[in-house]
Order: sequence, then structure tokens, then C-alpha cells
Amino acid sequence: MPPYKPVTLRLWEKIIISDPNECWIWSAAKTRQGYGVIGINGKSQLAHREVYKTSIGPIENEQCVMHICDNPSCCNPVHLKTGTVLDNNKDRVAKNRSSGKSQKGESNPQAKLTEKDVIQIYQMNKTLKEIAEMYEIKFQTVSDIKRGKIWGWLTSNIEQASHRAGSKFQ
Repeated sequence: MPPYKPVTLRLWEKIIISDPNECWIWSAAKTRQGYGVIGINGKSQLAHREVYKTSIGPIENEQCVMHICDNPSCCNPVHLKTGTVLDNNKDRVAKNRSSGKSQKGESNPQAKLTEKDVIQIYQMNKTLKEIAEMYEIKFQTVSDIKRGKIWGWLTSNIEQASHRAGSKFQ
């Protein structure tokens, strides 16, 4: 069995160090979001937090280690700073880096449909499969729109308007 390597050595050998002002990229395991991870005492830890601890100092309770460069794989200590969760969230929104989950409708960067598309889908009297093929989306997406599971804030307005219009003629 190879000799045990100290955490600091294991940490720094996985970082591609370049110019002092450039991002230093984590070259090993990463989260789905691109943050470097390293195993310490049997637990996965975020690499940039460990770099902060070894280069700058301890991280106070409840503090985030934020990337000034907005590159989750970056481990350059010059690009790291601490802040609260609120600071981190404000920074994310200010730099338009939201994952999209907090943005609804067309403003969501993951949206494949326009509001006009969704309204048309909701009002169509075709099979879910036919609609999915027309818009080149998944069958489940059409089903979720029709049931108000997604885009419900938009389609519920259509439903309410049709009920109001229908009640005038009864």
C-alpha cells in the first residue's frame, strides 16, 4: 500500500496552476455543477473551500467560499472570498448566474418553449404524442403543461379566463 499523503499535498497536486491572475483549475473529481471535490477523512469536501483554508485561513461558521471569477472549478486563492449565503445568492443573481429554477417562463435559461407555445399547447385538442412531436419536446412535458405541473402560473390564467367567459353565457 502506498504511503499516506497529507491532505494539502493531495489537494495541490490536483490543481492546474497557471498565471497568478488566471483561474487555477481543479483536475480531479467534480460535482455536477463543476465544483472540485476531494475526500478527507472519508467525506467529500469542496476543493475550493479546502484551498481557502490552507491558503487564507479558517472559514467562519455558516460562511460560503465564493468565486470572484464565477468559475466553479477554480482553486486560485486570489479568486476566492468568504460571504454569507445571502451574499452568495445576491452575487449569483447580480451576475445572472441563476440555475434557472428561480426564473420562470421564457426568462429561465433552460426554457425550450415560449409563453405563446405553452398557451397553444395547453389549448390544443390533439394527442399528447402529436403535440410533443410538433414542438420536438418530450411527451411528459406536454402532459405536465396540460396538468399545470409546469407553466401552471401561465395556464391557470387561461383556465380562469375561460371559466369567467363561460359563466357570462350561462
